[in-house]
Amino acid sequence: MRTLRYLAETYSVHAILALIIFCVLIIDVPEGRDYTGALIAVEFSNIASLLLSCVAAYELFCRLPINRWVVHGLTVLTANFLTVLVDFNLDIFVFGPGMMSPEPLPADGGLSPSLFLSEYLNDLKYVVAYWGFATLLMHQLQKRETSLVDNAKADVSTVVTGFMKDVPPDWRSEIEVLEAQENYVKIHAGDRSKVVLYRFKDAVAEMGDAVGLQVHRSFWVRKAAIRAFRKQSGRGEITTASGWVVPVSRSFLKLVERL
Repeated sequence: MRTLRYLAETYSVHAILALIIFCVLIIDVPEGRDYTGALIAVEFSNIASLLLSCVAAYELFCRLPINRWVVHGLTVLTANFLTVLVDFNLDIFVFGPGMMSPEPLPADGGLSPSLFLSEYLNDLKYVVAYWGFATLLMHQLQKRETSLVDNAKADVSTVVTGFMKDVPPDWRSEIEVLEAQENYVKIHAGDRSKVVLYRFKDAVAEMGDAVGLQVHRSFWVRKAAIRAFRKQSGRGEITTASGWVVPVSRSFLKLVERL
């Protein structure tokens, strides 16, 4: 199930493009052929083999430590080989000579290297066009999605409420310790400190449990900033990345130990 979800998310654009090509091919019936179920099956097999060969080749090469342009080049060459091989096998064993390939097979039904090479070179331009356009379209859609996400994050970051509106923007991600001082909160960010008029309890709630935790009635600490913890005489002491030393009271000791 996870594999199917991955393929659907990664190659949805490629599959849609292949479906469009299939629809165009069955609508525009080649001269000399009748609009039959066999023709539809032939064109579907042709496009399906192209899509599956490209996906299989790319999944193989994208995992190798090589340049991405080399990956796409090998994908096209290998996918074209697999597609032509499938087409000839379908021509010989399923649909009958002349259905999958424009050049007739030899009278004995054999497949010569020259015929295979001729078909390979003839089909190569179609694989290059299909994979190139689908990959470019996917790349543009991903860039557009990334841009929208970045813009949304920027819009959210400009809306600052609570005690954070009194904190310089470049401090917000570096806050390590909040310290209660009567009706004020002292903010320690890196090696800098700032005092703002705010309730300590509200500031702790706004920072959130996922970011940090209260370790003392007058101290809150960011989880990611904790570098050392020492326990002594039923109490504890935390040292942060910037060297701030924060006391841990008895009532919060078990919580800090679990963390």
